[in-house]
Amino acid sequence: MSGLENFWGVYGSQIMQALGQHLFLVGVALGLGIIVAVPLGIILTRFPRWSSPWSQLSRRSRAWCSSRSSSRFSVSACSLP
Repeated sequence: MSGLENFWGVYGSQIMQALGQHLFLVGVALGLGIIVAVPLGIILTRFPRWSSPWSQLSRRSRAWCSSRSSSRFSVSACSLP
């Protein structure tokens, strides 16, 4: 029996259980995100006055990120579209 087969024989059930828990938690988080984001996006597009503070916050965060990228090799969450 090779080392990898031995490893899976010893830890395989624990790894699969952890994988199942991980996928469940990811699904719950994704579902909650969709439940919050979709209605909020619809509301903010229907009521432009309510969306103004959100768009100002978005513009300010983009301006802050652009002022922080001094190096052309810098990679951060600010560089995401």
